Amino acid sequence: MSGLKEYFFKYKMDKKKILIIALAAILLVGGFIYLLFYLFTPNFDNLNYNFLETKANDPLSPGDTITYKIHYKNTGLRPVNEFKIIASLPEYSIFIEGSKNNSFDEENNVIEFDIGRLYSKRSGEVWYSVKLENPLDDKTLIKNENMKFVYRIGNK
Repeated sequence: MSGLKEYFFKYKMDKKKILIIALAAILLVGGFIYLLFYLFTPNFDNLNYNFLETKANDPLSPGDTITYKIHYKNTGLRPVNEFKIIASLPEYSIFIEGSKNNSFDEENNVIEFDIGRLYSKRSGEVWYSVKLENPLDDKTLIKNENMKFVYRIGNK
């Protein structure tokens, strides 16, 4: 008999007990791998640290300026490479200026901030200002909902 078979025979383990032990071992290993993956990944999901702040007059009029400040923090345990923040400008607005390391794509009305490497537990903020243009009436909504964080992990 093989060593494993002898062990189970010696301790009189039936197939049901063997199956339970095997399943427990699989769950334990799978849980460990998941935990390891979860613990050693970057994380930008915490909305207490990663959010968009707006400063503007209320009510808004054509010619007014809106300043958007984007706060970010990597709350995970792993640094990220080539960290970028990409934001679409709201409709009826014109880009004026932004904090350092920004590039503005006028054709697509998108601003990109190149942060670079962002270590675990590090945070920062970037900002940009837009000027409102016509038409702007009492029912016009100024929305700025399209913002994303882009990064690489290691050499990926």
